[in-house]
Amino acid sequence: MTDATRQGSKRRPVRRLLGVAMLGVATFALAACTPAPDLAWQPPVRAAVTSFDETTGDVAGAEAGATPLDHYRIRDSAPAVDARWTEVPGQTDLNTRIRLLVIDTVGAFASRLGTVYEPEAAAAGAGLGNRGCEAGSSSTPAAEVLAQGGATEGEALVITCEIVVASGSEFGERVRVVEGTVGATPAVTRDESFVFFADTATAQQAGGADVITADAALSIWNELVLAARRELGALWDTQVAPPSETNAAVLAQGFADVTPTPDGGLRIGIPAGLLTPEMDVSGGADAAPPISPDGETTLVVGEPISHRFPSIHIAADAAAPMLTDLGRELVAASATPQPLLAGERPLAGERDVNCELFACVALTFDDGPAPITETLLGQLREQDATATFFLVGPNVQRYPEIARQIDDDGHQLGNHSWSHPQFTTLDDKKIEEEVKKTNDAILAATGERPSVFRPPYGDVDARVLTKVGMPSILWDIDTLDWEGPPHETIVDRGANEAEAGSIILMHDIHDSTVGAVPEILTGLHDRGFVLVTIDQIFGGVPAAGNSYTSAR
Repeated sequence: MTDATRQGSKRRPVRRLLGVAMLGVATFALAACTPAPDLAWQPPVRAAVTSFDETTGDVAGAEAGATPLDHYRIRDSAPAVDARWTEVPGQTDLNTRIRLLVIDTVGAFASRLGTVYEPEAAAAGAGLGNRGCEAGSSSTPAAEVLAQGGATEGEALVITCEIVVASGSEFGERVRVVEGTVGATPAVTRDESFVFFADTATAQQAGGADVITADAALSIWNELVLAARRELGALWDTQVAPPSETNAAVLAQGFADVTPTPDGGLRIGIPAGLLTPEMDVSGGADAAPPISPDGETTLVVGEPISHRFPSIHIAADAAAPMLTDLGRELVAASATPQPLLAGERPLAGERDVNCELFACVALTFDDGPAPITETLLGQLREQDATATFFLVGPNVQRYPEIARQIDDDGHQLGNHSWSHPQFTTLDDKKIEEEVKKTNDAILAATGERPSVFRPPYGDVDARVLTKVGMPSILWDIDTLDWEGPPHETIVDRGANEAEAGSIILMHDIHDSTVGAVPEILTGLHDRGFVLVTIDQIFGGVPAAGNSYTSAR
């Protein structure tokens, strides 16, 4: 062994001892700085975000059952508004909350644009017979929702909805509000959802935030951020900081959009504006955007996560400890779908219809009742529509059971005289006799006394109005069906000429007229109309002593 070798073998233990000593010093220094362990600490409950995909389905239960739901839709061109929603018969509080959201949102949008919403009928072929909530509308990209509203240029507002639970006595509806611009430079400026729950047996009301406990918020936040990172292609996890005040407020908005899913889990909406440093997995402004496992999704630096994923899905096991009592009831209803239980649905002619919100039209029929009227009543019943029948006295006496069926179906009864004369040619006594005899016949057959009158041929003046003692209801759309025009002509006049507030004149004594009614009803619904009675279109019985051609 050489001297050099001997020296090297002697130096190794020194270096080794020096390294051990230095490690010991460092360990001591770190230990001196380490705080005392928190013996009460528990790892955060992992929310188990299983998916950002809603293809598993959102609706729990179905609307099948004894009580159908009421579906609505309104559209205006200036301001550009398209709104649709669903209401539950008998649930006044729930329906009021949903409708007020629509009215307030539309009003605020119109006011911001310096205009006023007014009910408007669309052109033929508008497709507005498709009303109420749409399955899948919650997950449709906001830009697509906005484009479906019918506007072609400028600022637009679209309100859509989805039924999220309808089982037993549990009902829930998500209403989504999307604003932005359409046309050459489309952009979404608002995308916000609100959930309304009701127990139809107790009328208890709730929102999405009532489904989960307050303690669940931090767990959901933590897992949302981590799951978003993984979904966006990050290959590593990171420690998630508590939400800032801004993000906490945005997250609270998301908790207004919490709903059960059919698998017993939860869907939680991700509101616009939610952005944290942890979600930026792009590697910096100069780096290429990462590609997610699906090979398509990328995240632009500084882009909120909601632009890519509108919601998250939490599995049933992880969701269970987060649920409030209401949440557990909703999840149970979701897991065991039953027909929805709700209140009795009023007949179409007996509903409270706001014709300042809806495009209303009054379909009226003269000269009956007649045997063909029974077919007409079936057509109206099938399309959940109503009308006003101006009856002639002798026909009421001849067919009292048909007159009674008109009333039983919720339609309005009107007086159309006894002998169908020109009233301006009659003396005062004859005018009074014509009206009284017909009123008495209608009262005897139906138990109802008419409150409105239609003069034959529209022949009326101030003297006649005074003697009749009832409002005179004329028309602004005359189908001239009594002339026997072609079927297509009757349909076109009845369905395509009306405006909001119109009164349409037809006769239920002609087979050709009744044969055209189904297509007329379909056409009116397609243009966005709600079929109403005379009293409904005027918001009550019109004033006596006046003559009306429309409700405009």
